[in-house]
Amino acid sequence: MKLKKIIHSPILIFCLLFSIELTAQENNFKLTGTLNGFPNDTKVIFTYPNLDDFVLDTNVLNIHNNTFHFTGLIKTPQLFQLEFSNSEFDVITNYMFLDTGEQKISIDKKNLKFNSYFINGSAVNQHYLNDFLPLLKEYDSLHYNWEKQMQKLYDQNEGLTLEKKRGILRTEYINNIRPLKDSALLHFTLKETDPFISLWLLNEYIKANGYSEIYKTILNLIPDKYLQSNIGKLVKENCKDLSKTAIGETLPTLKLIDMNHQPLKISYTKNSSKYILIDFWFAHCGACIRQFPFLKDIYQQFSRKYFTIYSISIDNEKNIPLAKQIVSNQKIKWPIFFDVNGLNILKIIGNTFPSNVLINSSGKIIAKNIEPVMLLDFLKRKKTEDL
Repeated sequence: MKLKKIIHSPILIFCLLFSIELTAQENNFKLTGTLNGFPNDTKVIFTYPNLDDFVLDTNVLNIHNNTFHFTGLIKTPQLFQLEFSNSEFDVITNYMFLDTGEQKISIDKKNLKFNSYFINGSAVNQHYLNDFLPLLKEYDSLHYNWEKQMQKLYDQNEGLTLEKKRGILRTEYINNIRPLKDSALLHFTLKETDPFISLWLLNEYIKANGYSEIYKTILNLIPDKYLQSNIGKLVKENCKDLSKTAIGETLPTLKLIDMNHQPLKISYTKNSSKYILIDFWFAHCGACIRQFPFLKDIYQQFSRKYFTIYSISIDNEKNIPLAKQIVSNQKIKWPIFFDVNGLNILKIIGNTFPSNVLINSSGKIIAKNIEPVMLLDFLKRKKTEDL
């Protein structure tokens, strides 16, 4: 009887409803954008990694009176980008961070490309602008010059010589420039400024670059209470999956289909070749296809007992016929397999292409994302050492 009276107490019901309403208000967000110089037919697209604790009412808006309003529910700071698209251009901003409550942003079309913006009302975005981005100063300078050199090569005619030069530049980026970005994130995380920023950036870096020991170090620096969030759990899961293709690990057994759509499992623990390049690609990856002539040249220089190649496409069912046509046009002689939609491959290699792993006869990974020019040097050097 007493319990019934308590449950039906008007005061208690009011308190419960007020508490629920207050919680909802605390998790609401509204992002208002003021624009300058954008045509009226421009669409604003809110792009973000999808997690269960973030709900967006709509992710595509039309500009109205040079403004837009995104609304939804948010539990923890959310990484996002804004894409502006119409018939004449399609440009995306750099990373930004959304918080709870009302926030405002002002964007000028003249300064749009790849910029990060001040968001009035987002403390976490302020930390990102003030405490993290300055750490990227050296990286940004070197990366800018590197991109200019790469663009000059892409503007020229195709050929093995140019692909070799591009390969040398890509290797320079992986070995000498990208580590500056990773070190900046490590330095930022050590300051304990905002662990959510570290988690979101770590998630993006891992997906783009694959597993690295420095990413494991950064993850171990983040307090456990942040790792219990959805983004924390996602980063831990990605780190675990991608560590399966770390150098020194044995390449996992892969469930694939062959050129005749027959399912098969491929294990690389007992191989007839001393070295095998596992090449990952897809039909619309121009950089992947540009490497095929170079890989063909390397393939023809060595016996199958010494070196071979397996290529694995992550194309969807719709694009598999196109991928097969490319294989035919390129006159590729080595085995071709498919992981439809990349359901298995993307979990263990990340999402940057071209991508590959070089394994030995027992299936152990001895190199990752090795450029053809470096692969050829490696194979020649090892063959000389074996004499």
